[in-house]
Amino acid sequence: MGDSTVDARTAENAGVDFVAVLTGTTGENEFLKYNLCSVIKDLSGLPDVFML
Repeated sequence: MGDSTVDARTAENAGVDFVAVLTGTTGENEFLKYNLCSVIKDLSGLPDVFML
């Protein structure tokens, strides 16, 4: 989980799922360039990612 493209790139390089959180300065379109698990607006969306 992270809010920057550095976080997304690190997860992609490690071969792990990634949840992008739009609380930082990176917009959703930037995250769509990466193989992501999910994009959420803020941490309140986290339970939906894990279906809690």
